[in-house]
Amino acid sequence: MSVYLTSTAKAAVIIAVIGGSATLWAASSASAGGPKKPTSETTEVMDKMVKDEMVKDEMAKGSMDEMAKDEMVMDKMDKPEMVAPVAPPRPQNDWGVILQKHAVLGADGLVRFDYGALKASRSDTAKLAAYIDDLAAQKPSTFERKQAMSYWANLYNAVTVQVVVENYPVSSIMKIRSGLRPGPWKRKLVTVEGEELSLDNIEHDIMRPTYKTPLVHYMVN
Repeated sequence: MSVYLTSTAKAAVIIAVIGGSATLWAASSASAGGPKKPTSETTEVMDKMVKDEMVKDEMAKGSMDEMAKDEMVMDKMDKPEMVAPVAPPRPQNDWGVILQKHAVLGADGLVRFDYGALKASRSDTAKLAAYIDDLAAQKPSTFERKQAMSYWANLYNAVTVQVVVENYPVSSIMKIRSGLRPGPWKRKLVTVEGEELSLDNIEHDIMRPTYKTPLVHYMVN
């Protein structure tokens, strides 16, 4: 509530503005005999003051709205929009790309892997290494049976290709030795779930006893 005191030649007027409405009390300047009915002059004064007050209220409200908008804009400027981080793509498809690119169908109908071409491609050898690292970081013990069998077969073959490329040119995989033994099969070449594994470990200690199917021989040889 806003209270105003004004005076005229005839009366002292108290105007109370409550929520945009005005209530007027007039006290006679000639006597103290209680409130008098407002004169036309005091009524005009009251009306003008009420209108002025309403205009001021609207202006104040508008200013507050503008200030609120400005604060919202400043908040947005001070707080940059949060963007969810985008996970880098996993190299799951790189193995398929490498096989399509470097497995060559010969005139005799046999498919042979071009180890020399793969070794000459730094980007492809990097993709192969990333693919093996990605597999090694997974937990096949939590996979379903078929998924786990595919996992071990892919890991076996990818590691075999990698070890041949690292030793290329070589006339035969038998020339890559594991200590005094011919072939790389006894070498500890990859670590999965904290266990160092050789190719023989993958084939003979994991795949054959777990899946007990002749398919294992064709998947890794």
